[in-house]
Amino acid sequence: MRKKLVFILMALVLMVLVPSVAFAGISLNQIGVKTPGSDVTISGSTTLKEVNIKVVRPNNTNLYVDVVYPSGNGTFNKTFTIPPDAAAGTYTVVAGEASDVDTKTFTVQAGSSGSNSGGGGSTPTQTGNRDDNAINNALKQGGEANLSLLNRTDAMAAITPGIVKSLVDANKSLILENKGLQVTFAPRSLMTAELNKVLQDKNASLELGARVVSAEEKQQIFAKAPLGESTGLFEIGGKVVDLTAQIKYKENNITKTENIASFSEPVAVTIDMSDIELSQEDIKKLTGIRYEKDAAGNIKLVKLGGTYDAKTRTFTFYTDRFSFYGVLKASHLINIYLTVDKLNTTVNGLSKTIDVAPTLINNRTMVPIRFVSESMGAKVDWEDATGSATITLDGKELKLVLNRLASGLDTPPVLVNGRILVPIRYVSESLGANVMWFPATNGVQIVK
Repeated sequence: MRKKLVFILMALVLMVLVPSVAFAGISLNQIGVKTPGSDVTISGSTTLKEVNIKVVRPNNTNLYVDVVYPSGNGTFNKTFTIPPDAAAGTYTVVAGEASDVDTKTFTVQAGSSGSNSGGGGSTPTQTGNRDDNAINNALKQGGEANLSLLNRTDAMAAITPGIVKSLVDANKSLILENKGLQVTFAPRSLMTAELNKVLQDKNASLELGARVVSAEEKQQIFAKAPLGESTGLFEIGGKVVDLTAQIKYKENNITKTENIASFSEPVAVTIDMSDIELSQEDIKKLTGIRYEKDAAGNIKLVKLGGTYDAKTRTFTFYTDRFSFYGVLKASHLINIYLTVDKLNTTVNGLSKTIDVAPTLINNRTMVPIRFVSESMGAKVDWEDATGSATITLDGKELKLVLNRLASGLDTPPVLVNGRILVPIRYVSESLGANVMWFPATNGVQIVK
């Protein structure tokens, strides 16, 4: 009985002496009082392999966003500088991954105003208002809406939904620029389902981020990416960029954040490659790449194609969603572009003419099966007796029957002027290609 009592007392002592956060997956250290222009070091310990860090302003917009990779003993730290015009108030640090997070707050006190009035001077303009004003001024002058993210610690712009509507009405693109990177949103790109839900909410904000990741982050991504002979994709020494888009709004006095799943029009991403020596053979094999992370943390490489500009030494590609991106060299690359109701097409930049144009049926883009499949290197076998076509590529086999639906196929193949037309997205993605739709031009791009 005495031994049992001693054990219980020891357990109680340990519970008192050891903080409860030590049993969590991450623990942040306290941060002292700061002033505008001073440095903030976010540090702590964790069992996580990577820690997403976000610092939120008093008005619930993001001040700083980054990723840090802990050392071997599980400790981490990241330092950033508070902008000189930062508002006074309580800032919140959120760090972790998924639901395994820790939070800490710190206070930013108003800096000296340079006078004896003691009033603290004027109220700093918030980022959202500043970006709204910049876009409004550009639209009034008839110019392009261009926002620079240089010297912003969070590498992020914040605009209201009403400004997105103004861009649509003026038919103007929005351009974000950061060091080594430019992102161009077509006029309707940002008019997404997520934004439409808060279009009339004057307090909602659209946050757009664009930054080049650190060398450490890049190596962490490459460590999980299947580069090399297995995929035919090879590193060339280029940048990896992190692009984000999210809607922030309040519901029942609770601030909510919703990521934009996809854009209404593909977004152009231009990456500076002036620091890389490339031969003409290298340039022919370049492709934009999306690094897609699955639930297990594995990375899938998605080819996006693209174009190299020899004059500016930049590479531009398009994407319909945001993630991590870069430029790699592909040992095998097929890039097909077709337009609805047009006979002219291109395959790897070379003009081709088809005898039956792509068409829209049941809101699906239907294309000639043999042309598209054989352009990707597939073999197509037609069985007249059964009215079926079998497509074979890289060990994958796809069988389609005229006027008959199949699993995942909501529009059946049809016969038009002696050619079989099939839904382009269903067929291409079944064969491992990426498909992107361009609503403004009724065009479709296939990259494999």
